[in-house]
Amino acid sequence: ASACQSGLVLVDGHVSPGRRMLQGGEVVLLRSSATEEGGDAPTKRRGVPRMLLHDLDQEMQVEEHGENGYAHFCRYYRDVQLLLGLEDWERCEKLFFSPVPLSLRINRTSMHQQTLQSLQETFGTRAEMVPWMMPFGGAMHVAPSPSSEEAFAGLQLVHFLATSGEVVVQEALSMLPACALDVRPGHRALDLCSAPGSKTCQLLDALQGESASALVANDLLLERAERVKNRAKWQRCRELMVTNWDGCVFPKVFPEGFDRTL
Repeated sequence: ASACQSGLVLVDGHVSPGRRMLQGGEVVLLRSSATEEGGDAPTKRRGVPRMLLHDLDQEMQVEEHGENGYAHFCRYYRDVQLLLGLEDWERCEKLFFSPVPLSLRINRTSMHQQTLQSLQETFGTRAEMVPWMMPFGGAMHVAPSPSSEEAFAGLQLVHFLATSGEVVVQEALSMLPACALDVRPGHRALDLCSAPGSKTCQLLDALQGESASALVANDLLLERAERVKNRAKWQRCRELMVTNWDGCVFPKVFPEGFDRTL
């Protein structure tokens, strides 16, 4: 409220002096001072509001039967949203069509070394360890296979190891928050928005080895909470409670709080 009264809050480049209901697509900027120069430029919308998909011009509708989805994607993000300049967009397009490696996180179980050996034998030089994950059990990027036969053999192994609780298919970027949280055996931890569950599995792996450990994995939507439960059931550490609550209730249900909250 004080920021609004001091003229520090801009909505679409204009000072918003009091309380108001924000509309879809409006851009809010908090300035460091009321005399800050160039306040309008960063808040100016470059395209139509991203969330107002139903308000796109008629030309954005897929009129021709059989038009591929990528052409529609380009028209929306490149031509209507104007997110990037043409040169940056071309660089992004090259990345869009680059093969994405398979990303695996290895759980810290009694079979850890055997699991790592099996993966390295199966994937060979296509497997590359993620260096910063070594203190947390390890993770591996696997380059795409040159043949369908080799790919099938690798996927069979990954499926077996995943359903036995040895590995989790998880992007490296998704591993960072749980690493930074520094969860340790004996902690009581809360994963407040846990779906789809890969970070929940990572937290469970960090908690194993101490009976006093506990993890509460919550999601506001029931179907997403079910997905977390189905993913976590393969983990060796079972000190898990899956909930389907509004996050506001946790201070009342768990007044003693948690050691870590994600």
